[in-house]
Amino acid sequence: MSCVNKKNSVFLAFVIILGVFSLISSIECVCAVGITGSNDFMIFKPYLSKSYSYMVVSNTDRTMDHGVGVNGDLAQYATLSTSVLKDIPMNGVASFSMELNLPGSLEPGLHQVTLCVVEAGTRGGGVDEGGASIGTKAAVCLIIRVLSLYPEKLADFDFYAPDVGSGAIEEFMLDVRSLSQQDMQIKGQVDVYTNASGSMVKLVTLFTDEKLLKSGGNQKLVAYLDTKNFDIGEYIAKATLYYGDKSPMKEKKFRIGDLSMGIINFSNSAYTNRVNELTVFANSKWNSEIKGAYVEMTFTKDDFVRKISSPAESFAPWEVRPLTLFLDTKGMPAGDYNVGVTLHYNDKTESVGGNFKVISKTDISTATILLILVIIILILVLVFIIFFTRKKMKEMEKKGKKK
Repeated sequence: MSCVNKKNSVFLAFVIILGVFSLISSIECVCAVGITGSNDFMIFKPYLSKSYSYMVVSNTDRTMDHGVGVNGDLAQYATLSTSVLKDIPMNGVASFSMELNLPGSLEPGLHQVTLCVVEAGTRGGGVDEGGASIGTKAAVCLIIRVLSLYPEKLADFDFYAPDVGSGAIEEFMLDVRSLSQQDMQIKGQVDVYTNASGSMVKLVTLFTDEKLLKSGGNQKLVAYLDTKNFDIGEYIAKATLYYGDKSPMKEKKFRIGDLSMGIINFSNSAYTNRVNELTVFANSKWNSEIKGAYVEMTFTKDDFVRKISSPAESFAPWEVRPLTLFLDTKGMPAGDYNVGVTLHYNDKTESVGGNFKVISKTDISTATILLILVIIILILVLVFIIFFTRKKMKEMEKKGKKK
């Protein structure tokens, strides 16, 4: 590529970047339109009629119309009081309503109507080359779901297996929903597994009480695990729901923890006459937040002692993270030191020890010297190859011109 082409490319890149920044600066803040109300769920009943009232808050930078619409397989049964909310000013409020009149029958399954309010105008101060406005439209939607029950026995469930402290009682819960026109007897089973050895091993099987689940209703099935004889760690719980001739299954991972922390690793070297950044990796073994955890490092050699500490940090449940310390090695002779690392948390401590090396700036190992020599030799060889290749090419060009 010629020098002129390079200059043109740089100029073109500059123009593109400048254009992008101009476009970004021209687009105004995108703010959402708000609507009162929430999503709704109901069991289908023939010819059920329900009324909904809504209020819309416009957070635009100018007076603007807002469109109102519905979609979904139940949209044909929804009647809006208006399709346009006219002239809503900035931070203004408007209201409308919707009537939902269901038919005499619906196919079994989940049906819905989605109600949306959308800005009718486009906001934004930018203008493209064709003169069109560059901006955004804000929208907000709510969903109304209607479940038409199945004639056969059918149920679904959510399974909850929360983390728990060591020695506490773990509560497994199956939150069961009826999808059926029939009442049915239900019961649950929870199998607890460990994968600590690399293969799944079942540890215990638990059972819930048997209960009556009424048509379209909900029931909660609970099984309890005493964790006092379980090690700290991660486990797998598999829940099976039994009803009729069906037995759907779901599984969750959960942890059994203890209010403790551990030190995983730490920096073991630093350089003389400088401020060195050191790192201690710690982990939480508890299923709640641990606040105010910090670490101290103590360096000793003969009569020399130096201590540093990190700022206090909070650890999320089961979190592994580094704690940063700074060691000023001025006045610390090069050599080997004993180091003690102590983690402080919740009036508890966890300590480990090890060796720490303070390295002189000129203390370069033999392996490092050899590596540098190899790199220098490779560079010289590469330079020689380039020089030799260029020389040969010039000789070939001279021969070509003579011919």
